Amino acid sequence: EGILLSRSGSLKDTHPVWSPDGQVIMFTQTELLGGVPRLVAMRVEEGNLIENRVVREVIPMREASYSPDGAWIAFESWPEGSNHDIYIMTSNGLGRQRLTDEEGFEFDPAWRP
Repeated sequence: EGILLSRSGSLKDTHPVWSPDGQVIMFTQTELLGGVPRLVAMRVEEGNLIENRVVREVIPMREASYSPDGAWIAFESWPEGSNHDIYIMTSNGLGRQRLTDEEGFEFDPAWRP
């Protein structure tokens, strides 16, 4: 039986990914009428929501991917406008670093095992 973890109402929740240890689910959250996408992390134990943490950044962030050891999160962002690049940050939301800086769209990051 499925468990509903997200009851956002006026928000759209997409691109869910589990942390490697299975303790946290992270997803992209965007307002239904537009707005800047952000990453939300939920810690879940025995099907119950324990914590709901929004990654507090003023830049758009979406399509998260955990590193195999769970220490890093890769994601897509476009802080300067329309050029979408891949970034990484630590799993606690700190230390943001840009990995790509090409024209066009880099998106949907994935880790090599």
